[in-house]
Amino acid sequence: MNLADAGGGGAPRPARPRDVAEPPWIWTRPLDKMQDLARRLQRLEDIGAIKRLTAHYAIGADRNNNDPEIFAAMMTEDAIWEAEGMMRFEGRDAVVRELHAFSKARIPWSLHFNTNCIVDVAESGKAASMIWYVFETATVTPEKGGRTESMVIGGWYESDIVKTDEGWKFRHIRLFPKLFGRHDLPNWLEP
Repeated sequence: MNLADAGGGGAPRPARPRDVAEPPWIWTRPLDKMQDLARRLQRLEDIGAIKRLTAHYAIGADRNNNDPEIFAAMMTEDAIWEAEGMMRFEGRDAVVRELHAFSKARIPWSLHFNTNCIVDVAESGKAASMIWYVFETATVTPEKGGRTESMVIGGWYESDIVKTDEGWKFRHIRLFPKLFGRHDLPNWLEP
C-alpha cells in the first residue's frame, strides 16, 4: 500500500483483501450470548411459575375441600387427575367436581407440604414435566363411615404441565400414594 492509497498522508493502513470477511465471532458472539442468556432467564422464570403452580395446588387442596375455583383455574380443559390404583378423572370439570366431592365426604381437613420439586422445561418452552413429593396431615373419615381419624399421608406426584395464554396449567397429574398412617392425636385440629 502506498501513501496515496491511504488518503494522501499519514501512516499507511494495511490493505484488507476484499474476499476476507470479518471473523464471525466479532458480531455474532455477543448476540448469541444475549439470546442464550434470555433463554436461560425465561427457563428460570418458567420453573419459578411452575413451582408457584404447585404451591397453589396445595392451597387449593387444603382450602374448602379441594376448592373448585382454585383447582379449575390451574387445569387445562382436557386435564387428567389420577391416584395410582385408586381413582382417575378426565376433563377439568370432572376433575374439579370429583376431587371436591371426594374430599368433602372423606377428608374434612388437610394440610399439604409439597417438597423436592424437580421441573424439566421442554426446549420449546411450552411444556414441562415435574415430580414433587407430598407429605400431608389430614383428618380422614373411614370408607365405611364413623369417626374421623388423624392421618399422615405421603407419596409423590408426577405431572405434565403446559404453557397457555393464561400461564402454566396442569394437563395430567398422577399421584403415587405410598404412606398412610394414623397419628396419635385424636384430631389434628385440637392441640
